[in-house]
Amino acid sequence: MSGNAPQWAQTESRDASGRIDALCDRFEAAWKAGREPAISAFFGSADDPQPAAGDRELLVELIKLDLWYRWRPATGATVATQS
Repeated sequence: MSGNAPQWAQTESRDASGRIDALCDRFEAAWKAGREPAISAFFGSADDPQPAAGDRELLVELIKLDLWYRWRPATGATVATQS
């Protein structure tokens, strides 16, 4: 955030960043524990239709993590050894 931004905006940005990091850490921990967590369980709430600060960033990061864990080789085998 810009150095010209008001203090409240800088604080809100730091809070959103910490929230995103914490939720992504929990999402990744679920994958590492062998579960396939649903993005919806970590993103948004039906009770709160208004997006929170950083929701778009959170969704992007959760999707990146989800794709990485879904697409990584489960056995470490390469294409050459699978044929």
